[in-house]
Amino acid sequence: MKKIKNDKEKILDLLKKHGYNTSSYNILSEDKKYFFSEQKIEGVIAYVDIANTFLVAGDAVCSDSDIMQFVHEFRKFCKKNNKDCCFQAISKKFKDTLEIMGFGYIKIGEEPFFDLTSWNLSGSAFMTLRNHVSYAKRNGLSVVEYKPKEKRNKKLEKQVED
Repeated sequence: MKKIKNDKEKILDLLKKHGYNTSSYNILSEDKKYFFSEQKIEGVIAYVDIANTFLVAGDAVCSDSDIMQFVHEFRKFCKKNNKDCCFQAISKKFKDTLEIMGFGYIKIGEEPFFDLTSWNLSGSAFMTLRNHVSYAKRNGLSVVEYKPKEKRNKKLEKQVED
């Protein structure tokens, strides 16, 4: 196992190649440690060390064909370090793989899914959001959609990250 604290470029490349979970990019936060395969599997597992557990942030990031072997290798790494392993905020696809491998699971919640072709802010369900936007506008704030693909705002991104 190699520990890389500031090798975000390698992890970002792996995310671009293998990341599919909407929360995959959360593994880039500074509190994470990284597990890389000693068996030369191209992938990364991000985790935090809490008490007796390595708590993994989302799905393992690797090819589908390597996922079972990669998770098995991580599980051995956990045992070697006298740690349990727990995967949280995972996709259904990854949960199904973990079940096949003998992991148990507890469903805590579900990620919301929005069909953006038909989604809008009308109706009572979004009344609170509309009220907050109106309140912000009345108090001199502007509420706009941030579109990083059209134009990046590094200062804003830094503020959000901090």
